[in-house]
Amino acid sequence: MCLLEFDAASLQDEISQNEDVLRVMEDEISVLRQKLNYLEDQRYHKQLDTDRMKGLQAPIRRIPSEILAEIFIQILRTWCYPDTERNAFPVHNVSLSTPRCSYIKYVANGTA
Repeated sequence: MCLLEFDAASLQDEISQNEDVLRVMEDEISVLRQKLNYLEDQRYHKQLDTDRMKGLQAPIRRIPSEILAEIFIQILRTWCYPDTERNAFPVHNVSLSTPRCSYIKYVANGTA
């Protein structure tokens, strides 16, 4: 066997070993990616839960819905119908679907 043949055979063995190691590494990376995806999903849902709980502490939730509804009516009278007589305000024709807070949406839609 000449030196060149020996080096070629040795090189092929080393290439095969490296490819085996690379496959093992790819498998480990795949497992870690799955774990990372799972943890990111769990973090996302935990953040949603936390944000919802924080929303429950919002000061707006302490205002009685009757008072909040009256605030909406007064604001709409001023912004939408500045020339309308106070008793002729058509509250039932106004859609209030833009507020982000579900409590405000609930009260606004109940007012409209």
